[in-house]
Amino acid sequence: MKKRPLAVTILAVIALIAGLLVLLEALLFFGTGLFGLVQLRFFTVAWLGGLLSLVVALIWLGTARQLFTLDPRGWMFVVVIAIVTLVINVIGLLGGNEFNSLWWSFIAPVLALVLAFLPGTRAAFGQK
Repeated sequence: MKKRPLAVTILAVIALIAGLLVLLEALLFFGTGLFGLVQLRFFTVAWLGGLLSLVVALIWLGTARQLFTLDPRGWMFVVVIAIVTLVINVIGLLGGNEFNSLWWSFIAPVLALVLAFLPGTRAAFGQK
C-alpha cells in the first residue's frame, strides 16, 4: 500500500470542504438563504444554479474519497472539478451575483489546483 503524502491528505480534506461548501451554495441557490442574509441567483433561473451546484458538490465529495484512497483517477477528477467549479462561479457572477456573496467559493478550487500540481502530489497519482 502506498503511503499518502501530506499534500494529498490536505488536498483530500480541501475537496471534502469544497463539496460541503458547494452543497451550501446549492441551498442558497434553491432559496433557502443563510438565515435570510444571502440568496444567490443564476441569471433568472436560480434553481438551475442550485442543480448545477448540487451536481458539482457530489463530484467534489466523490473526488475526496478517491483522493483519500489514492485512486489514480482522483488527481484528474480534482483538476477537472476545480476548473469546472471556477467556471460555474464566474458564470454565477455574470448571472447577477455580487463577488461579496461568492468569494468563499473561489478559495477551495484554487487551493486544490495549487496542491494538485505540486510534484509530490502528482507523483503519488503517477502523473509526470
